[in-house]
Amino acid sequence: MAQHPTKTPTNIKFLLILCLLNLPPTTPLDLVSFQTFHLPSPLPSPLPLNVPSHLPPLAVNSGLAGTCISVTKTLIKHPLDTMSIRIQNRNVGVQSSSKPGLSSLLSSYSSALTPSPFAGLLPSVLSSIPSAAVFFTIKDTVKNYLLNNPSPTYPHLGIVVITIISIFAATPFYWLIRTPFESVKTTLQTADTLTTGGSGGGDKPELSYLYNAFIPNMVYAFPADVFKFCIYEYLTQLPTLSPPFDTIMNPACLGAASTMISQGITTPLDLARNRIMCYGYGKGEEGGEAGGDVDVGGVSGYFKVYGDIMEKEGGTKALMKGVGPRIAKASVSGAVQFFVYDLVLKMFPN
Repeated sequence: MAQHPTKTPTNIKFLLILCLLNLPPTTPLDLVSFQTFHLPSPLPSPLPLNVPSHLPPLAVNSGLAGTCISVTKTLIKHPLDTMSIRIQNRNVGVQSSSKPGLSSLLSSYSSALTPSPFAGLLPSVLSSIPSAAVFFTIKDTVKNYLLNNPSPTYPHLGIVVITIISIFAATPFYWLIRTPFESVKTTLQTADTLTTGGSGGGDKPELSYLYNAFIPNMVYAFPADVFKFCIYEYLTQLPTLSPPFDTIMNPACLGAASTMISQGITTPLDLARNRIMCYGYGKGEEGGEAGGDVDVGGVSGYFKVYGDIMEKEGGTKALMKGVGPRIAKASVSGAVQFFVYDLVLKMFPN
């Protein structure tokens, strides 16, 4: 009896076509056929791209993260920011008679929220979006460049030095955008709690007063950001925060801690810049001397403001006015900033 040649099974024909086309098998049966007949394997699928965690993101991701941070943080912290600024600009030129008790302190804090705790919110939001996007784009781009292109002269720059350089490069551009809006915001926040004093600068153009606090803002912001980001970098390197203790809430907790320390240390710088913005608009307090014809912009404004505060308002302790609301505000803004930043970069990895 004649034997007919065995026909090639259909699944083997299909597998041969897949091999010629370099396509992967699609069913468990195909996988068994590959192993049984030792047919050439298809090309391996691409491996996932693992970006080292110490490298900053691309510029577009940083700008997106900065935008998300600015909107979220500004909306949440604004009432505490209003409280801090109003406390700092109360009783200007008047020395406190005694150390306030807890009840009077709480009363002062609550009264600082009325009226209009959201006064000045619109200019704050409008300016924070482009300024934060520019800041994080420049900061992370410079940081990324320095990490990937070490200098022949200084080949072993530490992460702290690189962070300081990147903040120094980004800060002027941030405040170039934000300063005029910050001046308007501060004026709106204090408009209902301060009375006008002095001429507000005579015949000088208003634009010059919008930028009157440009240098004071940078003098405050540069050390504040250096403390904040460097402390955060240090905390993230602690062995107790490595897996399995590395959780999604770590950026929020560490960001809150680093920002609270930074804002507490830089309270005198913030007090001076806020006084300068109020002075530039001729603001004053009943019984005080804030305002007048003296131009207090620039670095010299710090020395004048500090001299007036220490002479008329109770010495060095008066330089810490508003530190309580500032630390409370920092706990919220720091947690939001670093949590949202980390979340956005995980959602849109390089």
